[in-house]
Amino acid sequence: MTTNKQGLFVYNKSNQHEIMKTLKEILQSQKAFFDSNVTKDYQFRLENLKKLREIIDIYENDFYEALKKDFNKSAYETYISEFVLIKKELNYAIRHLKKW
Repeated sequence: MTTNKQGLFVYNKSNQHEIMKTLKEILQSQKAFFDSNVTKDYQFRLENLKKLREIIDIYENDFYEALKKDFNKSAYETYISEFVLIKKELNYAIRHLKKW
């Protein structure tokens, strides 16, 4: 497989067949994993999303302090650029998980 310096596949007509073969192998591997029933059921995933949301709430001030110390980010900037997105995505996932 031809890759560039970043390790990404380089596509050209000459390696199209090789890339398609690799993608099919990856897809077969993912399907086999899913069919193995190793993936967790809805209730397990829902509980873990809720736990993650709770942990983020519990340690939110610690995150603010760490981002202030490491990157000099204000609490407001951290809230807007980090927590708003994370919390919205978690709430969205919790609401729509059953459909997924």
